[in-house]
Amino acid sequence: MKCTLKIYKQWLQNQSRRKKDSKPLIKYGRHWTARKVLIQTYKHLIREETGEMAGSEEMISKWPRVAKSVIDGLSVEEREQVAAMAEIWNNQAAPPDVQAKLAKSKGTEMIEHFATEMFKQAGMRVCVLSAWNNSTGKLMLGGCVVYY
Repeated sequence: MKCTLKIYKQWLQNQSRRKKDSKPLIKYGRHWTARKVLIQTYKHLIREETGEMAGSEEMISKWPRVAKSVIDGLSVEEREQVAAMAEIWNNQAAPPDVQAKLAKSKGTEMIEHFATEMFKQAGMRVCVLSAWNNSTGKLMLGGCVVYY
């Protein structure tokens, strides 16, 4: 009886130890490669060639093959231009339409993650007013969000 009690106690102690925090799922920076720039630039052509509805399983399964065929179909000169464009995007910034897509899709998640981490690490409460220009140049407001 004492032996099994000792085993259970040991197991509970092992399970109650604090697990190491995993890495955050959000990356604040992006390194643009020529391939990423090509896919971003020719996304409409790739979607058109898949012939499937966006987000469907068929499109997801066809996307890598079609993207490779579109990239392979480009001339050497176009590829060099895209490599130079990737360098510009890394050193300066991506074009406003790419920034707008990122702000729309990931902005709220990134703000929430930042504010949560600031509260955990420093006990700070963060209020964020988010605003960005969408792809047409219209000013978009995200509102004031307080996380704590």
